[in-house]
Amino acid sequence: MRAIVFVDVLSHWGLAAIPAARAIADLTPDFEIVYAPLADGNANGNTAEQEAWYYKRGAMTYGRQLRSDWCESPQTRTWFANAIAYVGSQLTGDALRTAHAVMSAAMEQGRLFGRPNECYEFMGKYLDIPASEIGKRVNEPHVKEALDEGNRRLAALGADERPTFLLENDIGDRVLLKGMWHKELVAAAGLALLHDQRAYAMAGPPPF
Repeated sequence: MRAIVFVDVLSHWGLAAIPAARAIADLTPDFEIVYAPLADGNANGNTAEQEAWYYKRGAMTYGRQLRSDWCESPQTRTWFANAIAYVGSQLTGDALRTAHAVMSAAMEQGRLFGRPNECYEFMGKYLDIPASEIGKRVNEPHVKEALDEGNRRLAALGADERPTFLLENDIGDRVLLKGMWHKELVAAAGLALLHDQRAYAMAGPPPF
């Protein structure tokens, strides 16, 4: 089974979906995190008050209050936070752990990740390399290309929610879960796909 999770690391729903993402990653080694910044990485468009209200509403579903300090004005972008997560994922080889670290720092610890230098400083400490090196890597053309491609891939599925889970097994079955964060539901879909895939494998090819 192949699993892809599209995220924006400053989406509170993405942080709520980390247990679901872990559950899917435990089911298959073919697991991919795709960074897809909201608004194509442009200005978020929300005031600090508006973003805080969205987080308050979200807390009524996932049961805990997260912090929206990162959104300081309608001009705040999520691009740099996703860029450092992408760079960190490339360097560590562990995209899920890296994405979670960035999400947690922003939405549990209140780091101001709408600010490029704040992003560089955090990822530098996370990777134990100079913040200036993070800034240099973030500004390499392939990083923008990767984030743009993430948004293109998400749009091609007819989705614009982060997170979105795409699960596909080896026999052609597919599940697209747009905006879903519930671990139980996502894991159940993955297990169902694996169940049928394994049943087909046990049956073998048709005898005719």
